[in-house]
Amino acid sequence: MSELSQPLFVTEAVYVEREAERGPEVHRSEYVDGIIIAMTGSSKVHNRIAGNLWKELLGPADAHGCRASLLDVQVRVEAGKSVARYYPDVVVSCEPSNDLYVETAPCLIAEVLSPSTKWVDRREKRFSYLQLGSVLHYLLIDPETRTIEHVERRDGVWTTRTLDETDLLVLVCPRVEISISDLFLGT
Repeated sequence: MSELSQPLFVTEAVYVEREAERGPEVHRSEYVDGIIIAMTGSSKVHNRIAGNLWKELLGPADAHGCRASLLDVQVRVEAGKSVARYYPDVVVSCEPSNDLYVETAPCLIAEVLSPSTKWVDRREKRFSYLQLGSVLHYLLIDPETRTIEHVERRDGVWTTRTLDETDLLVLVCPRVEISISDLFLGT
């Protein structure tokens, strides 16, 4: 069956099977309530920022029994009858998991914004990710303004702060302080 003749809506099981068949060398896609959304490639700047964040999180995550993953690990969000599977740029989870490819209870999710995806990251993904009771931090990193929008849950209340290169990013999962300027090194 060609890409053009595929059904408009597919089950999550069909999507998972297709992603596994395609492998990482083929462009990835995300899944939202029966719709498969093709992902575009990312720039070198995008990858550098995501890599810098992952590098800063890796040691503290390991020290606290958590996992920090970069680019190719999905986050599955199930809220009521709605199911979505996204590939965030960086994800940290401290919950046990036997699935090597999917996190269902992350504590931190980060997206590096690009012109083609920033509105989806700011609205759709933000709404979906914040439905997960495990999420404590959602980071929206803007390479153009060199700022980070830090959405944080503390005592059940969401707050949002915009941080610039003079600020420190203070996280509780994993417990670490990161200089914002370090995230933009090499860009």
